[in-house]
Amino acid sequence: MSGPYAPLFSTAYFQDPFPTFAWLRENSPVHELSFPVGDVPTLMVTRHADVKHVRLRGFEDKPSVDIIEDFAGAIPTDIISAVLGFSLDAHLSIVDAVERAFPADPSRSEASTGAFDEICDLSRVLVLDKERAPAEDLTSFLVQAWRNEESLSLDELVALVAVIILGGINTTRALIGNAVLALLDHPDQRELLRGHPALDSQAVEEFLRHSGSVVVPVIRFPVRDTEIAGTAVAAGTPVMPCVMSANRDPTSITAPDRLDIARTNVKHFGLGHGIHNCLGAALARLEAEVAVADPHLPGHATGCTPVRPVLREQLDVARSDVPGRGTGRPPLLTRPAPQGVWSAS
Repeated sequence: MSGPYAPLFSTAYFQDPFPTFAWLRENSPVHELSFPVGDVPTLMVTRHADVKHVRLRGFEDKPSVDIIEDFAGAIPTDIISAVLGFSLDAHLSIVDAVERAFPADPSRSEASTGAFDEICDLSRVLVLDKERAPAEDLTSFLVQAWRNEESLSLDELVALVAVIILGGINTTRALIGNAVLALLDHPDQRELLRGHPALDSQAVEEFLRHSGSVVVPVIRFPVRDTEIAGTAVAAGTPVMPCVMSANRDPTSITAPDRLDIARTNVKHFGLGHGIHNCLGAALARLEAEVAVADPHLPGHATGCTPVRPVLREQLDVARSDVPGRGTGRPPLLTRPAPQGVWSAS
């Protein structure tokens, strides 16, 4: 493949990974790299057919708006807090912890470790509270099942609640944020969506395919020796099925780099596949559909013009004639950046 591409997990890769994915699909579809902890050889799989083989598992009054923190993050955080049964005070703590665990600004990433610990602590307090005073919420249901069956330890139950918080909030937050960015990058699609509300659910499927929310793949471990695209893979070898690459594989979809919210029968791995399909897939789709349909979303607002600085994660969106929004400092549209930089072998 001709043309430059960014090394895996470099800063340039996180800004725009798709040229790298295209090169890998053509030149090294089962690519060996070094896992960051322990220097473990790991395989990254990038073609649609091969990823499927691996079987995947997922402001009204402000003159300046941070899309991730003020909008994209607020929707899933509010819903997950209600589903799990957090009190208002605990909900506010979750909002703060999640924002620090997955900072939109890479310069704030050092604070993420403590934030993960806080989320686990909040999960433990919630489980114990629901054990003493059960209510009509998911945590109470899980506690009751835990007491009746005793198939999990307390620590495992707490970990389960923490995973629901992390998985239910950050991935949807990233999806909504990337959907806003996609609409700003493609004004023709923005106008199409504004004029045809019936395309909302169809648009969400295209956002899941085109933009997605998982740049660093979830690692899988084959339980027996197998083969992927002619490459022998021994049992226990770490394999990274690259969902975002597979979703733009030209062998599986026409014009994969083009955002087209009018596509029908969109096939993607944005919410997993097979037995590893995301348990919260229906909720994630609903949240994203509500978000992209919001008439106050900057992607829909009249006069929104994206301006790209050096980092793609941050866009200044100039608003000149948005009713009721004020004319202060241009709002900041922030795209979530994955944590850490892994070195490719």
